[in-house]
Amino acid sequence: MLVPVVVHTELYGESVAIAREIQPAAAMLHMVYAPPLGTVVTIVIGEGPVAITVRAEVTHHRYELHVPKGRPVPLDLREPPRLIGVRFLEFVDGGEPAIAEQIQ
Repeated sequence: MLVPVVVHTELYGESVAIAREIQPAAAMLHMVYAPPLGTVVTIVIGEGPVAITVRAEVTHHRYELHVPKGRPVPLDLREPPRLIGVRFLEFVDGGEPAIAEQIQ
């Protein structure tokens, strides 16, 4: 399932991303840019009173490029989509952090 999320970083600001493969302790995010490995990000999943806020660390980078075999790379794919893996550090509930192990 693909879920829109908002990713906040201190250095790069706010960005909209698409989350997939959301697990209890990790997720994969499609983003326009890939924050450096080890960057701590704040991810907001959902909106309003049902939104979940989680702090996570960027642990993986993957650049996806889907081009049929034997064809040249189109110019609009010079910058392939970035997929980052994040490991959840803590869930934030109403401003109070909750450790991921407590949530599971």
